[in-house]
Amino acid sequence: AGLQDPALLGVGGAAALAASPAFANECLVGPPAHTKGPIVFGGLDQIELDAAYDQAFYSPLRMDIIKRYAWQSEEVRRRVGNPQRVAYGPSEPEKLDIYRTKTANAPIFVFIHGGAWLGGSAKNYAFPAEMFVKAGVNYVALDFVAVKQAGGDLRPMADDRSAMAELRNILVSREPLYARASAVVDTAGLTVEDAATRLVDTVTPMLRNDAHMPGLSHAAS
Repeated sequence: AGLQDPALLGVGGAAALAASPAFANECLVGPPAHTKGPIVFGGLDQIELDAAYDQAFYSPLRMDIIKRYAWQSEEVRRRVGNPQRVAYGPSEPEKLDIYRTKTANAPIFVFIHGGAWLGGSAKNYAFPAEMFVKAGVNYVALDFVAVKQAGGDLRPMADDRSAMAELRNILVSREPLYARASAVVDTAGLTVEDAATRLVDTVTPMLRNDAHMPGLSHAAS
C-alpha cells in the first residue's frame, strides 16, 4: 500500500518471476521426463546416461551466466585495455590472451575455461583479469582446439609435443617454489576417492596446528 521503492519493487518482481510456472519450467534440472528404458550403466538408461554427460541438463541458466561473463569481460577490457594475443600452437584456436600487470617479474596466473571441450572462448573469461593485474599478477586466458574442430578426437591435443615440452619447462622452473610448500601430495594413479583421502590426511594435521588459520583449524577439528 503506497510502497514505491524501486528496490523493493525489484525484489518483489524477482520473487514473482522465480515463483512463476514459466520460470520454473525453464529451470528444470536433470534428464527430460521419459519412460524408463533398459539399464545401460549404473542404474541409468540411455537418456539418463546421455544427460549425465551433458552440462546443459544440470545448468539451465548457463546461457545467462555465459552472457554475463561476456559483458563483464568487455567492461574489464574497457578499463584495463585489450590483451596481447599470442600463438602457442600451430592451429588458429591455439592462442593466449595475456593481460599484463605493471609489476616487473610478476607471477603468472593461467586460466583454462570450461565448456566440455565443446565451446567457450578466452575473450569471455577476461573478467577476472582486472583483479589479478591490479594485484601484481599477469593473467592469461587461453583458447584451445575444441573436440568438434578435432573431428571428435582429443588425441591431437594430447600429442602436441611443443605444448608438452613447454609444460615440462614451466613445471621445472616452478620446482624452487614447490620446494617451499608445507606439504606435497602425490595423487598420480589414484582414484578420486583415494586422492581426496590422501589430501585430507596430509592437510588436516597442518590446519589443526596452524595458529594463523583459526577458521580452517576449527573446520579441520
